[in-house]
Amino acid sequence: MSLTSPSRPGVLTNFWRTLGSAYLTSVLLFVIVGFSLLTLIIPQELAIESINAPNLFNRETFYWLKAAGILDIFHSGWFFSALILLILNLLSLCVQNFPHAWRQSRLKYPGAIHMGHALDEKRGEKYLGVEIPSSIGRETFRDLAASFARSRFGGRAFVVKDEGGLNELQISSQRGQYGPVALLLSCLGIFLTIVGAGLDFNRGFLGQMSIGEGSQVKFFQLLKGQIRDYPLLQEQGHAIPGFYEPDFQVGYKHFVLELDPATQKPKHYGSDLEIFQNGKKVASGFAGVNAPFEFQGIRFIQGEYLNAGQLEAEIKVSDGPVGHGEELLTAAANSGAHALADGEFSVLEIQNSEDLGASAQIKYREGKAELENFWIFERHPDYDFVHRKKSRFHFVLGKPKNRFSSQIILSKNPGWTLIWVGLIFFALNLFYGLLNDHRKIWLSWTNGKVSLAGSSSQIVLFQPSFERLIEKLKHRLARAEKGARATGTGT
Repeated sequence: MSLTSPSRPGVLTNFWRTLGSAYLTSVLLFVIVGFSLLTLIIPQELAIESINAPNLFNRETFYWLKAAGILDIFHSGWFFSALILLILNLLSLCVQNFPHAWRQSRLKYPGAIHMGHALDEKRGEKYLGVEIPSSIGRETFRDLAASFARSRFGGRAFVVKDEGGLNELQISSQRGQYGPVALLLSCLGIFLTIVGAGLDFNRGFLGQMSIGEGSQVKFFQLLKGQIRDYPLLQEQGHAIPGFYEPDFQVGYKHFVLELDPATQKPKHYGSDLEIFQNGKKVASGFAGVNAPFEFQGIRFIQGEYLNAGQLEAEIKVSDGPVGHGEELLTAAANSGAHALADGEFSVLEIQNSEDLGASAQIKYREGKAELENFWIFERHPDYDFVHRKKSRFHFVLGKPKNRFSSQIILSKNPGWTLIWVGLIFFALNLFYGLLNDHRKIWLSWTNGKVSLAGSSSQIVLFQPSFERLIEKLKHRLARAEKGARATGTGT
């Protein structure tokens, strides 16, 4: 007779088991969270530009940290590799453990246990157990246990062990079981959240642009992230690192500022933006601090603003007498020419004084006539009609206001939706887990005694309920024994 030694798992099998190890998950999470917290201590790439980082470390240490990716942890190759490994680890963990977890989630009843272990005080952190002396018979116990599980515990009763005669009869029941749907949602939540985070890391970015009212900007500065869709900004044939030129231009139409009447501090502010492609306006929207405007998956968010030191005013252009063919335009000094039906005009200067009010110098050409310069006044709306009676177009000056320039933040998070869906799945499972404590009980009969054991996913919370179950079971047993004696059927 020959003995066959058990076969050893191959290299691929060992690799697959190691990849799906929960210990590897713990190590990777520890590394990722630890280095994420390190960014709160060591200035990252954004701060480096503004604080002259070599003054924080000696030159050799600074370049060593930069080469190791410590000064830009979230965009370093090794951090991205750790995220990828975590994704593979969780996928392997789900694949390897899902069949067993799926079978367990579909079990209608818990299997038999060793009642001696459940009654052992040393195993108290896993089971709660008690032994009750009783003289009831086997069949009486069977009916009593089924009724007790249904009415007092709220679960169906199943015979899981029946050795016959005076030997053990064991009945089990459960409730609050973690079902297959919840298991699927849990795995799916893990997968979606991590894939969304990886997508954000690989395709998301944060940038900014500075733009003044009435102007357009065709480039923005990258603050963090990676841009794969747009080329670098070119100037005199040379690429400028950190600045990108998208396939659209951003126009700044108006700055909206609402002050608190009591404190005169900004209460609400934002920017009316317009998006142009190939010279045509394709989108427009309001970019507020907490109300971003979105285009091509990029969110435009209002950042800081400042007074640009330039006045603009609304100018009403009339084609003919007062009130005919009026057109309302907004213009600022040296903001370019505005076309008319038979001519053009531009604003050379806008002044505002307390004594004379607002005034603007206009440069105007009608048809093929020579250019002429003249002034219009806010407080005298009929002035231009009186002094230039023979002209076709006349101008009325509105109240001037300061022009502003703003910092607009550009943010792209392509994995945002996946992350939120994954987090919703997590929240649903957490809510389900908190409300549905998986509880199991076993009732055992042997000649002369009845045992009750219980287990729970929240054993501490289950203990008061288990003690009440003990009292109810004792009461049921006493009634059963009394009924048997009264009917003379014995035990």
